[in-house]
Amino acid sequence: MNHRERLLAAINHKAPDRVPVDLGATAVTSLHIDAHRKLKAHFGIDDPEETIVNRMMQTVLPHDEILKRFDVDVRGVFMGKPEGRPEVERPLNGSTVYTDEWGVTRIKPPTSHYYDLYECPFDREDLTISDVNSYDWPDPHDPGRYRGVVERARELREKTDYGVMFVSNMNLIHVTQFMRGFYLWFEDVLLRPDLLKAMMRRITDIHLAVGERILPQVAPYIDIVQVSDDMGTQDRLQFSPDIYREIFKPFHREIYSMIHDLTSAKLWLHSCGAIGEVLDDLIEIGVDIINPVQVSAAGMEIESLKERFGDRIVFWGGIDTQRLLPQGSPEEVATTARRTAKVLGAGGGYVLCGTHNIQPEVPVENIIAMYDAIINP
Repeated sequence: MNHRERLLAAINHKAPDRVPVDLGATAVTSLHIDAHRKLKAHFGIDDPEETIVNRMMQTVLPHDEILKRFDVDVRGVFMGKPEGRPEVERPLNGSTVYTDEWGVTRIKPPTSHYYDLYECPFDREDLTISDVNSYDWPDPHDPGRYRGVVERARELREKTDYGVMFVSNMNLIHVTQFMRGFYLWFEDVLLRPDLLKAMMRRITDIHLAVGERILPQVAPYIDIVQVSDDMGTQDRLQFSPDIYREIFKPFHREIYSMIHDLTSAKLWLHSCGAIGEVLDDLIEIGVDIINPVQVSAAGMEIESLKERFGDRIVFWGGIDTQRLLPQGSPEEVATTARRTAKVLGAGGGYVLCGTHNIQPEVPVENIIAMYDAIINP
């Protein structure tokens, strides 16, 4: 099988010649920039150029030589950045800050690996629905979003044998949390649901406008569409299943239905944490592939997931980035990777990668062990 054939078999619940692997097809299955530099140094790659795909998480597009070394089966097509609201880094009291298109400002202290939440545009207890509706929302038609996207998708389809993932960046929960601030957001869930729904209505409409423009153009070239919305914590959902069904599920359904209406691609959802209680709901509204399969979270044991959901959803991820990759031995990493591939990959339905981005403290030897356990068993 070539790379695309292998990926398509797996995501259609058919047994491939080996489990496909991912690194860097999305901004949440990649590496922190410092981990990337360690890998480049290890492999003797003398190329200083790096492309940041998520400024907040400091994740990068992996160097092509690294992707080839690990025989990665899928490549990502990323949306461009809006030109009207560029993410310009600026100094602030020894730290660095930037403001994104939603009006959220983040800060990176000199000793930090990441940008943390700093200022939220809706951080007001007296916020009203009228305030939400009159806010200066992002322009879904900003030309920077679309520049080069179709060309990149076409090139991957016509000139390579890789599977193609379209990274849509469509999410709702995260955006509202970052705009509102977490304390007020959780209050809104219980005390002001109509206000939260008003925010989600505006964000959903932006995503729908973007999708209706770009999806028909990339549809002939892509195999998967990525969306994202974290709903879990380490030991439970962020909200009850009933609250998910009342507040969030209808908006997810709108977006996911649009994706399925405009493409024949599989729908890939990133949602961290203990999300087992809503997996049936996600399958019902069109999720075909779930990532990251955070195995360290409650109720996310791979045997149970495969038994309960394995014939209805594809698992993508599954190799623990919280303890195993940073703290385990290469032998432990390799053994876990082989076992995970055997359980989740039985009969197809699994793509292997970390349960989130590979962090700076992960030893290079463990990254190599994870991939070599699959591509060089």
